[in-house]
Amino acid sequence: MQLRTHNELQAEEARLAFEAIVRAMPDVPTLLLHNAEWLVAAYVPGQPIEYFEPRLTPDAEDVDTWGPWVLRSE
Repeated sequence: MQLRTHNELQAEEARLAFEAIVRAMPDVPTLLLHNAEWLVAAYVPGQPIEYFEPRLTPDAEDVDTWGPWVLRSE
C-alpha cells in the first residue's frame, strides 16, 4: 500500500532506512534517491553521509556537486 499524501513521513522513513542500511553495511557505498529522479544522500565508506540540497539530479548536469561521492576505478 502506498500513501502518497504523507510525503514528509515517507521522506523521514526513507532517511531512517538509509541510515540503518549504512550502519549495517558500512563497507558498501550507498545512495538515497527519490523516485530515481533526485539524489537525496550519498555514503562512501570512511566518510560521513552527505545530504544534498533538494532537487539535485543524479545526472551529468549536477556532477560538480555529487562527483566527489562517486567511487571511480583507477
